Amino acid sequence: LAVGLLILGLVAPRPVEAQIHVTRTNSVNQNIPDQGQYVSTIAIADAGIAVIQDVNIGLNLSSASGSTMRLGQLYSTVTVGTASEGSRTAVLLNREGVSNSNAFGSSLSSLHVTLDDSAATNIYNLSGSTGTYAADGRLGVNPYGTRVAYSSGDITAGLSALNGDWRNTWSLLVADVQKGNTARLDSWSLDITGTAASSEIGRAHV
Repeated sequence: LAVGLLILGLVAPRPVEAQIHVTRTNSVNQNIPDQGQYVSTIAIADAGIAVIQDVNIGLNLSSASGSTMRLGQLYSTVTVGTASEGSRTAVLLNREGVSNSNAFGSSLSSLHVTLDDSAATNIYNLSGSTGTYAADGRLGVNPYGTRVAYSSGDITAGLSALNGDWRNTWSLLVADVQKGNTARLDSWSLDITGTAASSEIGRAHV
């Protein structure tokens, strides 16, 4: 009997991981100061997710009243967690269209996109103000530094950089890095998929 119990203990199944899907939207309606920045935070206290597996971001920008947004002047990141928790950062925008041969970059005056790492086209190569694109991801390219040629080899911080252990605090930064135009952050959203232990089975959406 003892041997039978030992065998049963060895083959006991591991807890089933439930998949959980969480969405949040933050309506901001805030101007980004010319050559300044704005940070918007979403706090999700009890999502039931233990490990983040996939993150998509909705981002809606427009021109501030009395001004005209220029996408090529904007830099944006999303960070999950706080510094003390070991925060993780993805680069959403990094002066799209700007290069060593183009000082001003994209002239788009609004942006209403979904950022998804599974998209075929990086947002640097966007063809219009709407659609689904991969995040810029070029963390090592200084948005305030010397203009450089675009290289996909510089992509080190796409949305997959946010995957890992759950954190409650999500922060979006939008910065205007060049003088002359003003953008408005209308809203942004999180679409998060992750796993949890069997105790969370049934919580498909929060």
